[in-house]
Parts: sequence; C-alpha cells; structure tokens
Amino acid sequence: MSDINQDQGAEQELQWQEAEPQLPAPTQQSLGQDLMEQDPSTLLQLAEKADLLVSAVKKIKSCVLAVTTTGDWIDEGGKPYLMASGAEKIRPLFGMDWNINDEPEVEVDEAGHRTYKFHGVFTVAGKSISAIGSRSSRDPFFSRSHGNDVDPKKINMANVEKAAYTNCIGNGITRALGIRNITWQELGYAGINRQDEALGKVERASGPIAPPFGDYAKQPLSQVSDDWLRIYLRITTENINDPKKIKFKALNEKLVSALNNEIDRRIVEADIAAALDEKAPPF
Repeated sequence: MSDINQDQGAEQELQWQEAEPQLPAPTQQSLGQDLMEQDPSTLLQLAEKADLLVSAVKKIKSCVLAVTTTGDWIDEGGKPYLMASGAEKIRPLFGMDWNINDEPEVEVDEAGHRTYKFHGVFTVAGKSISAIGSRSSRDPFFSRSHGNDVDPKKINMANVEKAAYTNCIGNGITRALGIRNITWQELGYAGINRQDEALGKVERASGPIAPPFGDYAKQPLSQVSDDWLRIYLRITTENINDPKKIKFKALNEKLVSALNNEIDRRIVEADIAAALDEKAPPF
C-alpha cells in the first residue's frame, strides 16, 4: 500500500472515530439503578431461569461423566478433549440428532495433500447449532512414516475423510450440550484423572489390544506403530464384510472403533505438537 493510501485510510478512520458518539461507560451504580427500575416479578423470573440453566448444565455434565471413561478423553493443549467414541456414547442419553453433509468440502494443495471439511447441524431439545470438522492429509499421522514424508498418492484419503467426519461429530455434540468447557477437576470426580504422561498415553494396558497376529499381536493399541495401526484397520474392516467371519463381526466392529479412536487421538497429538513447534522461538 502506498503512503498516500495509508494517509487517506488513517484520515478516514479518524473521521469515523470523531463522528461516532461517545457514550458514557456504565457504572456499577447505573447498572443497579437499571435493575431497580425493572418489575420485581420480571427479575425473579430471570433469576429462576438462570438457576434452572445452571442446574441443567451441571446435570448434563454429570450424565456425560457417568457414561464416558478415560479412553474417551485426551489432553489437548492442557484441556480435556472428548473423542468421537465418547460423543457416540452421549448421543442416546439426550435424544440428540444430527445431519452432516454427505460429501465433504475438499481442498487440494500443490503437493497433492487434501483437506476434508464436514458441516453438520446438531439438534437437541428442538434447538440446533452448526459445527465443522476437518482433517488434512498433511497431519503427521498420515504424512509421516518411519521419520520420512509419505507421498500424498500413497495416503489412504478415505481415512483422512473419516477422521474429519468424526471430528465434526465430536465438535457438534460438545457444543450442542454446552460441555466444551468441562474441566479436569470435574473429570476427576468421575475418576478420569489427568496425569503427566496422559498426552499420548491415554490408552492403558487394560484397554483395547491389537489382534492376535502381526508385529504387535495382543499389545495395547497405544503401543502399536502408525503403520501397523493402518494395517490392522484395513484387515479388520475387510473381516467385517467377510461372510466366512460373520460370527466375529461384533468383535471386529468394536476393534475398528478402537483403532479409529487411537488414530484420531494421535492426529490431535500431532496437531498439538506442530502448534507448539510453530510457537517455539528460533535458536
């Protein structure tokens, strides 16, 4: 921008500021006088409604904590983050419904990486809110393997798309219920305690384990490499659709859910790590 344009912009902004009427800031005394001018019955109704809202939020949080477990939460930048597995547990409690667009918005960059974005409308008790969920194949979970970059052509974009979809669900449910600001103290009351190593180690030895084959047979999913997580997910998904393995379908569906949760957790981890790296001062 030229100096002339900058001067003109500054002069115009000054004119707007001068033309804008300056209103006196409300004082505590003036606010009190405004309240006293209200009808007492109206004030009482407002107070009672506020009490009901506070009570409702507390009960909603209590229900959420009752049905979720440690594996449904992770530490995202110091704050609790509800995973898609927890969101699915919450849905039937409140008769929640949602409508997410079938086809996501897709952005492709020059390198061939794709970003998927889903828009959803979440409804509970007749009230609706909008939410967005997105994931990119540039997330290190998808774009890095054994310390090396992965060619976008070799990335399973269906997994990236699914991660964006589950992210939309998690965001929508927590927003619709007003529980995005839930605290570690509140989670602690339900036995979900934040530990120093929680970030990146949410799953415990007693949690979901890998199938009885491969390099990580019967080991906790939290200890399985990224590559083997993808292998287990592909094979288990194929087994669900195999008529010869119909009797194992329920078990395989649970394992697919657990694998997707672990993948989602690692993507969030990578996002946090990348954000921290960007904020780190250069040396």
